[in-house]
Amino acid sequence: MNEPKIGRCGDLSYTSYPVALADPFQEEPMAQSIPSTEIKTIIFACEAGMGSSLMSVNMLKKKLASAKIEGISVVHMPAREIPANAQVVVVHMSLADVVRSKAPNAVVLTFKLFMNDPVFDQLVKAIADKQDIKAS
Repeated sequence: MNEPKIGRCGDLSYTSYPVALADPFQEEPMAQSIPSTEIKTIIFACEAGMGSSLMSVNMLKKKLASAKIEGISVVHMPAREIPANAQVVVVHMSLADVVRSKAPNAVVLTFKLFMNDPVFDQLVKAIADKQDIKAS
């Protein structure tokens, strides 16, 4: 049960690690924001990994690179496999509740359009400007 789980989402593979909670029945408040300087990983959550979300991941990586933002990795992962210790999760609005149930302390950013949704530019700008990232 404490072994990492290896899986796939589209063409990408991932490893998820079990996380022990102090009290699994105690709910903690959902994170509403995180200082962008503390972000190490942005998880892009998908459902089936059939293509749209993979294109969005690559687009987000390019936007971060264009803004000369380094030190933040963007990973692609099924919404049902989001680790409880996730910092920032970008997810289509239809999967937001799944992500929030898996990572109640993560800052969850929702979008409607897989390509060119304003949330992607807002996220990159906030990181570049060293502002807090706020849940949507």
